[in-house]
Amino acid sequence: MRVRAALCAVLFCLAALNGWCGEAKTVLGGEIRLRGEGFDNPLDLRDSADDAYAYYRMRTRLNLEVDARPGLHFGFRLGHEYRFGRGEKTAGVRDADAKLAIDNAWAKIDVAEGIAVKLGRQDLCYGEGFLLMDGTPADGSSSAFFDAMLGRWTRSDLSLDLIVAKLDEEGFGGAARDEDLYGLYGRARAQEFYLLHRQKRKSTEAAAGFVHPSQRTTALGGRWSILPEAGAHLAFEGAYQIGELDGRESQAFGGYARGGWTASAAVRPGIEVGGVFLSGDDPKTTRHEGWDGFYSEWPMFSELLVYTMGDQLTRIRPDDLGLWTNMASGWIEGRVSPHSKVKATLRATRLWAVEETRPGRGNSRGFLVAAAANLALASDLQGQILGEYFDPGSFYDCGAEPAIYGRCQIIARF
Repeated sequence: MRVRAALCAVLFCLAALNGWCGEAKTVLGGEIRLRGEGFDNPLDLRDSADDAYAYYRMRTRLNLEVDARPGLHFGFRLGHEYRFGRGEKTAGVRDADAKLAIDNAWAKIDVAEGIAVKLGRQDLCYGEGFLLMDGTPADGSSSAFFDAMLGRWTRSDLSLDLIVAKLDEEGFGGAARDEDLYGLYGRARAQEFYLLHRQKRKSTEAAAGFVHPSQRTTALGGRWSILPEAGAHLAFEGAYQIGELDGRESQAFGGYARGGWTASAAVRPGIEVGGVFLSGDDPKTTRHEGWDGFYSEWPMFSELLVYTMGDQLTRIRPDDLGLWTNMASGWIEGRVSPHSKVKATLRATRLWAVEETRPGRGNSRGFLVAAAANLALASDLQGQILGEYFDPGSFYDCGAEPAIYGRCQIIARF
């Protein structure tokens, strides 16, 4: 019934727009993604525990974009993800019963020449997703929206975005936090610069006794990138953070750099080296130095490593899985395209903890190897095969054992 109601609502909106605006231009599309995943050991890094899982995730999306009239645009997206198999019995989009949800619903208004405002539920991704990417991380792989207002000014090669978003609001059910995001994000050709502020106004107790601490963080940062299809490429980004976490002063730094070269030959061989630094909280100080990843809890550096972050010592919020913090790493990656429709990569990564916050004897997080092949099966059909192996280091206790992760997926768009 809810699926039918949602579809009827979209059709009603489309009919109303046609009646109001005359010959509205509409584009209807969508995608179906089937993803098979499996892993062993990443939850606790112990062979003796029963944490080997294999499951599927089926995500469907229906998109509708409407150019109602010059300067007025609308966008809608219905999303649904159902997960089945061992270890996955519920859906995403914050819906345990796998019902259809409104993934995007926005209106864009061209206010004047070079000035536009976009209001509503929308995806916000900046740079490589270092701070702004996943929006609602509790949704996992099903969605990544923000409920936001985005104002954009553009002139020639310059642009400046004003971002205001509501992430959570107390009083709407559950253990929601009153959480807001404010930001300025500018671009000037290869340069990007930003000022972001997130605020959670008070501590809130969540399920299982976990507590969301009150928090406010201001981040000032920038990014520079040159990423051509062939030849030399280089990108780096860094940000400095100040604020307060549960009454403690906070101060942190994070950044990454990567560079390499890709040949223009038929098989497009290439190599890249890179590294990342995310500060950790020093237990010997009263100040909190742990990096706040804002909205970048997606598997930015590894699909497998996200699962190892289930502990309560490497994260700021003990109820949120996958917060990248207290980490330094360096990697080397090889790339090749043996066929025009195949792109393959092999990456080796060495990882450390900036601060020794675990019961282990050192700060070595371990060694990670990841291989992936992306397949362009047809113009609207893509596939992927990915595998990762992690050998934990001294940062974990002496009983830590290797973990593996694998994924196959296929995406059909229409």
